[in-house]
Amino acid sequence: MKYLNGGLMIGFIFVLLCFISILPITILLHELGHFFCALLCKASRITITIGIGKKIGQLKSKNSTLILHMLPLSGKTSYEIVHYSKYRQILISIGGPVLNGIVGFLLLLPGIGHGDQLITFWFQWLALFNVWMFFVNILPFKFGKYSSDGWVVINSLK
Repeated sequence: MKYLNGGLMIGFIFVLLCFISILPITILLHELGHFFCALLCKASRITITIGIGKKIGQLKSKNSTLILHMLPLSGKTSYEIVHYSKYRQILISIGGPVLNGIVGFLLLLPGIGHGDQLITFWFQWLALFNVWMFFVNILPFKFGKYSSDGWVVINSLK
């Protein structure tokens, strides 16, 4: 019984570490999808914000800024489009979910992230979080102030 309790505690700690590490990676990948599409559409003043709470740091370049907050539970990409068109808005909006979908699909392929049981488990969780992020953000919905990327696409088509 002593081994079982220790094994459960190690399992719990591992699951907690997976959640703490995978969620920020998934959010960052999502925002990078928006970022790369914004660059493709020649947007300016691109700002990626990761997390909520107290600001812990920022990286700045000529055209873009990455802001990190204490709790990595959300993300946002803002930008300015000089020559606005609904197609550019749609491309930037679907960039995040599409990158999550691609990463999720690639991580589910045999051979990627397979090895030690814990490593395989971590990569499978990373794949599932990315697939989940793809589906949640591609569906059009609005919840309070939050609008999914699918909602932005639908409104851009109007």
